[in-house]
Amino acid sequence: MWGREMSTGDAVRRTAAVERGIAFADALFSMEGIPEGAVVPEPEGEAATKAAVERLGRRFARLDGQVRHALRRTRDHAGNLSSDRLQGLSEIVQNAEDLGATDVRILTRGQELLVAHNGSPVRLPDVLALAMPWLTSKAEQAESTGRFGIGLMTLQSLSPHLEVHCGHYRFRVGDPDIAVARPFPLPDWFAGDAWTVLRVPLEPGVLGADEVDAWLAEWGDSALLFLGSVGSVTHLDEQGRVRHRLALDRETGEPFKAVVGGQSADVETGEARAGDGSRWLICRTTVPSPFGITPSHKAVGS
Repeated sequence: MWGREMSTGDAVRRTAAVERGIAFADALFSMEGIPEGAVVPEPEGEAATKAAVERLGRRFARLDGQVRHALRRTRDHAGNLSSDRLQGLSEIVQNAEDLGATDVRILTRGQELLVAHNGSPVRLPDVLALAMPWLTSKAEQAESTGRFGIGLMTLQSLSPHLEVHCGHYRFRVGDPDIAVARPFPLPDWFAGDAWTVLRVPLEPGVLGADEVDAWLAEWGDSALLFLGSVGSVTHLDEQGRVRHRLALDRETGEPFKAVVGGQSADVETGEARAGDGSRWLICRTTVPSPFGITPSHKAVGS
């Protein structure tokens, strides 16, 4: 099928969108942190998104040498933050939870580890947060559990590179700091069009599917108890068959009132059931921090 020739008007609109995408990236890079509610417009279309990612890469490349060195050293050493070299998988699950995902899928094939989730899509501030380990868009979110920048960088224990593919976003974090990533073949059964897919390139022998299975077995279904939206984490083989699956079926119970920390609180209840017959009663509430105590570098819930 022959493609439609781009008209002069289309070309002008595309050029204007690209210029706006570059301006959005510049404005984001010049911010001090990423405060909650900050208005960072999204690039319009594939070309503008690619231009915005490339612009962030150029801005990193122009940083003074010592600043660039410090950022890279911090990222390179993130793999040493945990004795568990697959800690990055739990960070991905927690970030998926923060983005409202219900399903997380893992595929270990050849020389790559793929993790996909169906949470909210990638936005421009996420690109920057991944490249700057101690920067996060979550510091103002009291309910968040994952550590978007430094948390995902614990994947450095497996590879110096991390790719993120979501919609028009295709970018690689590592060396250089931010670059546009190449598209790669992905089975239709692994992730939907609106899903976010994280790709970790692997050297031969670094990680096998059996190790991922063992890690999931040790993590266990109970690891999902403290998550509100993610209901399953599934490791698949290259034919789409289930190798190992963590899952909980949840049922909402009757709420009740309780005194917590000297204050009356509304408590939500529910029951969670695993496939092996294990059952848990879950009680959840949110209470203010005690007077004079605030979480370090974290928002306080209302």
